[in-house]
Amino acid sequence: MQNKPINSKIGVLNFSILIRHMIQKFEKLCEIQLGIVNKIVEQCPALNEPIRDLSKVKEYMPYIERLFYLVFPTIFWEQHELAILVPGSMIPIHASPKFREAFLDKNGQFDLAPTFDPKKFTRNRISRMYMHILEKAYGIKTHATSEDHIIFPCLDKTTGLERYYFMDVDMRFVEVISKQKLKPLNDEDIKEIKRNITDPERLKNKLAIDQFEISGITIIRAADVTKTHVLSMIQDDLIDKDNISTQDGFNRLQKRLRNYFQRPDLIASLSCFYDDQILMLNMGCDLSNSCIFTSSRQIARKNFKNTPFEEAIHKKEIYVYSDVLKYESLLFSQKAMESANIRSFMICPLLYRDECIGILNLADPEIGIFGTQEMIKVEAIRPLFAMAINRAMEDLDNEVQGIIKEKCTAVHPSVEWKFRKSTLKYISNLQSDDQAELDPIIFKKVYPLYGIADVRGSTNARNNAIQKDLDDHLKYARNVIEQVLKEKDMLIFNQLLERIDEERYRIQQSLASGDELSIVKFIQQNIESVFSHVRHFSPKIARAVDVYESHIDKQLGTVYKLRKEFEESILLLNQRLANFLDNEQNSIQKAFPHFYERHRTDGVDYLIYIGKSMNEKGIFHDIYVNNLHLWQLHIACGMAWITQHLKPELSVTLDTAHLILVQNSPLSIRFRYDEKQFDVDGAYDIRHEIIKSRIDKAVVKGTGERLTQPQNIAIVYSMQEEENEMLQHIRYLQKQEFLKKDIEFLELEELPGVTGLKALRVGIVLNSTLLSKWMEDYWAV
Repeated sequence: MQNKPINSKIGVLNFSILIRHMIQKFEKLCEIQLGIVNKIVEQCPALNEPIRDLSKVKEYMPYIERLFYLVFPTIFWEQHELAILVPGSMIPIHASPKFREAFLDKNGQFDLAPTFDPKKFTRNRISRMYMHILEKAYGIKTHATSEDHIIFPCLDKTTGLERYYFMDVDMRFVEVISKQKLKPLNDEDIKEIKRNITDPERLKNKLAIDQFEISGITIIRAADVTKTHVLSMIQDDLIDKDNISTQDGFNRLQKRLRNYFQRPDLIASLSCFYDDQILMLNMGCDLSNSCIFTSSRQIARKNFKNTPFEEAIHKKEIYVYSDVLKYESLLFSQKAMESANIRSFMICPLLYRDECIGILNLADPEIGIFGTQEMIKVEAIRPLFAMAINRAMEDLDNEVQGIIKEKCTAVHPSVEWKFRKSTLKYISNLQSDDQAELDPIIFKKVYPLYGIADVRGSTNARNNAIQKDLDDHLKYARNVIEQVLKEKDMLIFNQLLERIDEERYRIQQSLASGDELSIVKFIQQNIESVFSHVRHFSPKIARAVDVYESHIDKQLGTVYKLRKEFEESILLLNQRLANFLDNEQNSIQKAFPHFYERHRTDGVDYLIYIGKSMNEKGIFHDIYVNNLHLWQLHIACGMAWITQHLKPELSVTLDTAHLILVQNSPLSIRFRYDEKQFDVDGAYDIRHEIIKSRIDKAVVKGTGERLTQPQNIAIVYSMQEEENEMLQHIRYLQKQEFLKKDIEFLELEELPGVTGLKALRVGIVLNSTLLSKWMEDYWAV
């Protein structure tokens, strides 16, 4: 692909700056080289002047080449991609053989790749020119260095694929010359120029670049970074789930993979495991009815039995075949491979948390393509595809669950130091960069602890209270209409009575989500609206209206008796539990500082993170995690005791069930500035968040029984070592007579996106002497 050179109106070729620099160096170091430079200038004095007519360069080229023999040693010049350009342009003047081979066409101009953006390139170069103008002409520091780094795409003339080069643009031998009297800039002008330095169009009025001449030469050194750059692009692409779930997106990914492996005919396919099925997410070619597996995008996993795919999945290893036609084990897919012109083949199991969740297959028409280097490259991209598969499976699982339902049925003190450091650095950076941003707040390898004290049956209690209050509201309204009928026998009032009875019957049977608003609206619009008129019919009707209004909450406009009792009861219980939890947290923080976050809903839940990275001094030991696990059991007993002893004060009897989630595998958390809260950082850690959000609905396997039960503690875990540790804590508290002797070992039904969970459940001795003494002392305070 040939392209016109990108010219610059302000760049002028001039070797004099380089020549002066060389003379200064050689005067002190080497007389021979100094003599050569002087002789070159003597023979071609034009090199010491600006060269505005580039057609003369061909005439001067022998002298330019001799000059650059002194700048770059012959071996260096022949082995590296080097070039000299007119400043602020893409006009090559002199280039090394490897640079010409990689970047230039037969006419000596840049052979640009299709993805090269000339407008963006020109804009960036002009922005860099502005930085040099400010520094060279005005002495204003803009943090522009003598080197400018660019990732440059070009086409490999052999494969036709894009390669990417890291360009070091050396502008040491460039000077800025003002064509007219230098325009003065005040502080406001400078600030505006700095703010808009990446958008040259906005700077024309403040500082016209045409009034300056950029004179000299630009030296470019190129380094092939195809592998790392394409790897970064693959990682960016995989963040978008559409790139593995849509054909266009996957074709884009396949192009990246072809660049990554430098194989123009490489074919990729991606599959994942869902229950006992294998789902073909996407393929990089259209095999029509000759798909490697089947014409369907979904097959039973048993079809993998006794195939290399099953073996690769079982061993979690990459399998490579130099020629698929020579392997009998691949006969089941040989026809499809022949149809797709596939000879070399690679099976790459994708592992997430050491579990195989899918396969990335790579194929090529040539024999013996995949060797050690290709396997090393694959190892670098396997985790990226595994994370993308995991996200896709979570989305798929949510979608499946949705269809089934539709068709069938403030900064914590323990981490304040990190925020302080980031804020201080931010304030410092603002002095030199008014677009500075706060550094990310990330804590790596921290241990999560989670617990819930859930008010059992709160949803039913709330709904019952709403149901009874609405029924009473309708009953009081009916009394008024009955009294009106005794005075005025009108058909319309009989109709209203019938409608009231229909509404009462309906909500007595079941309560829908919108009934609370719809019934109040019905009464206000159809019944209360006539009160001001009918109350004058007789004193009895007026008294009936007064009785009705006495039962109505003036702020809410409805009966609010049982709901108020429930809300007051839940509020009082929540307050007592939250206060107790916060008070105990203040004590346990003294043992070792850790992040703590508590929420109140119908009950309380809390989240704790602890680890070495959260401690400013970097001190940590696993014993602090063990101590917190024991503490969780201890405070669960205390919260159960509070619930039991608070019942006489509650208008509505409430009970709590307690749950603890144990995970001894560390994870990373990041502070989300937009949401002002911590969240797990990375796909590998999202499992804990999923479990945490769904575990309160867990059910004991094969029984339909809720895991959480009043006056019991349920402990959810997945690893044997977690079970062993919690059993030690339970036995200690059993000896203290906080917990009952019987321990239940339970398996749980699978939750959406979560499998393999187990649980322990143990009862709480609410009348324990030691528990009562501890809690009575607390209660007294």
